[in-house]
Amino acid sequence: MHVLITGANGFVGQALAARLERERALGGRAIDALTLIDIRFTTPATGLARQLVGSIANARFVSEALARPVDILFHLASIPGGMAEQNYALARDVNLVGTLSLLEATKAQTEEGGLSSPISVVGIGSTAFRYACRACWHDHLHEQAKRRRS
Repeated sequence: MHVLITGANGFVGQALAARLERERALGGRAIDALTLIDIRFTTPATGLARQLVGSIANARFVSEALARPVDILFHLASIPGGMAEQNYALARDVNLVGTLSLLEATKAQTEEGGLSSPISVVGIGSTAFRYACRACWHDHLHEQAKRRRS
């Protein structure tokens, strides 16, 4: 199964990617490819992960990122709150245009018969997003405990 994470360099994205890399499975299905997307990365990719640097607001980049059909898409990329208010054009391009670009590209994959089942798109409020947050929180607590023991 191919899993793609947008916003993979953020707090939740990093924790989710690390957990998926460790477990190499999701929902009882083996992960054989993990694609991480963000505008920059602070650490190099490991194991089965591949990092793609670019913006989801760029339709060509999205098309290239989805060259291999995606089974699960964790869409975590966004321009949040105050930053969105300060830069309306950027927020519109990422939060609206980029999200629509991702949805249209994944919908096209399904319609072309590239997938045996519909693509799962995961966002805030979904069970899988809560899984990502639990992974993030668990890893955060684990790191704090390690620091206390040091």
